[in-house]
Amino acid sequence: MFDVIPSPFRVAPGAGPFRFRQGTQINYGDPALAPIVERFCRDVTRRTGIRPELVPDGRGALAGLAPCIRVEIAPDSEIVVLPPPIGVSPSADLAPDERYSLSCDRDRIVVRCAEAIGAARGLTTLLQMMATTPLDADGTLTVPAVRVLDAPRFAWRGLSVDVVRTFFSPADLRQIIDLLALYKFNVLHLHLTDDQAWRIAAGRPSRRGDDATTFYTNEDLRELAAYARERFVTIVPEIDTPAHASALLRLRPELDNGRNMTSRELVAGLPRNSTWLDPDLPATFSVLDEVLEEIADVFPSRFINIGGDEAFGMPETLYIKFVRHVRAYVHSLHKRTIGWQESVRAYAEPDHAIQYWISGARLGTSSPLLPVNVDALVAASIARARGDIECAMARGVPIIVSPVSHAYFDVPYAEPSADPTQERMRQRVGLQFHPVRTVAQSFDWEPVNALGLGAGPEHVAGVGGAIWTETIKDFSELTFMLLPRLTGVAQKGWGDADAATWDDHRRRLGAHGRLWAQDGLTYFKSSAVDWARHTNVDTTVRRT
Repeated sequence: MFDVIPSPFRVAPGAGPFRFRQGTQINYGDPALAPIVERFCRDVTRRTGIRPELVPDGRGALAGLAPCIRVEIAPDSEIVVLPPPIGVSPSADLAPDERYSLSCDRDRIVVRCAEAIGAARGLTTLLQMMATTPLDADGTLTVPAVRVLDAPRFAWRGLSVDVVRTFFSPADLRQIIDLLALYKFNVLHLHLTDDQAWRIAAGRPSRRGDDATTFYTNEDLRELAAYARERFVTIVPEIDTPAHASALLRLRPELDNGRNMTSRELVAGLPRNSTWLDPDLPATFSVLDEVLEEIADVFPSRFINIGGDEAFGMPETLYIKFVRHVRAYVHSLHKRTIGWQESVRAYAEPDHAIQYWISGARLGTSSPLLPVNVDALVAASIARARGDIECAMARGVPIIVSPVSHAYFDVPYAEPSADPTQERMRQRVGLQFHPVRTVAQSFDWEPVNALGLGAGPEHVAGVGGAIWTETIKDFSELTFMLLPRLTGVAQKGWGDADAATWDDHRRRLGAHGRLWAQDGLTYFKSSAVDWARHTNVDTTVRRT
């Protein structure tokens, strides 16, 4: 079986399987590959128990030793004809070259690429091949003979994690980064501020956390960004403004002028403060510009997400004034901006990107994919959602596709778990005003088509999943809601539009539960998936 997720662009049979055993040599020539190959060796040992021998300068290959694994920055003619990715790169104006080839034959495995990032992607495919293959009776591992030619479909493949409602430690987030790298994502979007808490040091009148909330220090975030960068994942920070500002107003009461905070039931039965930052108040940009400057210094990413969503009750003229100022200030810091889809209403230009999330057939208050008992202000904003997408397409604003219907992981699971002990968690975790959806229904979408009539690949910046944590109390519940659905977004972001059906994806999933168990990750054991496959894969190997 070939159980790689996301499925590669092209897979063909090779000439005989490769026998991977203790001491199998792996070699490379370019020093840029050293950290990538060393990490692969650690991961494959942790996953399989088999320890390869690292030969840094390629002497093993030059001596004709076999069997061996070689990694080369030497693009072959097949790689260079693969199409470039669609959309916007999170790391550079010109997307890094993630294309690679992998040839697995009887005597050797060869990974070739144009850039080091391609080697990382190719070795990730090889790691999945090895980790989902049962060991032979003699303790060796038979790797299937294949020839893989692969490249991503979209340049932006991300996951947004809400660390506001529930705080996750830097160690937790490193595990998320590892999971993203395993499935060839390249963006971790951190939702760092909201009404409930302000999870950053920037903007605090005191760095001691006098509001009794836990937050990340600048050093925490720098170290996290460096850890992600080593794994070819870019962290995009979100400072969510002008709405969702209650926590900032508690820290900085000078930003409350008496007209920018109201309490209302935005969804029936869920009262909350509706708060927005007032651009006419001189203190607003004095504080916010300092925050943005500090965040720009902490994160090396070329993007800052400025939020822009759900500014209920804020006069539109003030909303436009605010968003345009923030965009201009971020650009003055030599960064680009992203905002939720509503931010296009402030006359966005192509140097801005939006994240589409309000999905539904009619995009109105009666849409089956959105809450029905909503405040009139919420209903009015939802009613404009289709116009947001049409405006973005007309103005050339790139769109990250993250529809609630398929890419939000706080939507409750519909089918029961194969493990009865998970049923209580399944019924409790997830926002209950979302209609339940099966894992198969969450998988069944196409990013370009999700934008509706008139949309083409040229409008898509990439894809992104999102997990909101109102109902999540710890890391195990976070991964329970992410897995296995995260792999479906991985498939949509990397794979060809017609690369995998649900039946094919479901079959591959059966092997990946073992990988998550190795890492100690809780996952939803959907009754639609055969998790019992590969029962002799060792799941006792833990993270080191």
